[in-house]
Amino acid sequence: MAVVALAAIAATAVLWASHPLAAVGACGYLAALAVLSEVDLAEHRLPNSLVGPLAGAVALWLVAAGIVGDDVGRSVRALAVGLAVAAAFLAVAVVGDLGMGDVKLALPVGMVAGWLGARAGEATVVATGLSAAVGAAVLIGRSRSRHRNRNADRDGATARPRLPFGPFLALGAVAGVLVAAPR
Repeated sequence: MAVVALAAIAATAVLWASHPLAAVGACGYLAALAVLSEVDLAEHRLPNSLVGPLAGAVALWLVAAGIVGDDVGRSVRALAVGLAVAAAFLAVAVVGDLGMGDVKLALPVGMVAGWLGARAGEATVVATGLSAAVGAAVLIGRSRSRHRNRNADRDGATARPRLPFGPFLALGAVAGVLVAAPR
């Protein structure tokens, strides 16, 4: 995972080189997502102590970029998109198995996608969905190939395998940042 994160950060730095402040912000954002992905893979949780500061830093970064670039409307749109994405994730969490850390991580990912525009948003959604589908298929295949009764409790029910969603959301965010790179 670390090699993939470094490759994404390097690609971002190269593709965004004509916009150094944006490149620095995007690389920091992707580095934070890489750390969160590692934590989620290891612990199946996204700690508030990491997600909260990321969301705050992204909001400040995008508001400052809007002020400096004389495009505060773009900052407002980014914040609104982030809130809308987080609200959609919350709705899924209420009725499904999405964790609250994923809901909170959706806020900064949505804000950045909202700032970068429709193509970045589409790339973020598609890459997140496709990578999560592949991850789920692999997890299901692996769980079926193992002993079926290993996770059985005394009533015969089996424990469902858990899929950390944060890494897939991070992968989608990488796709969004790379698609939006200036040409």
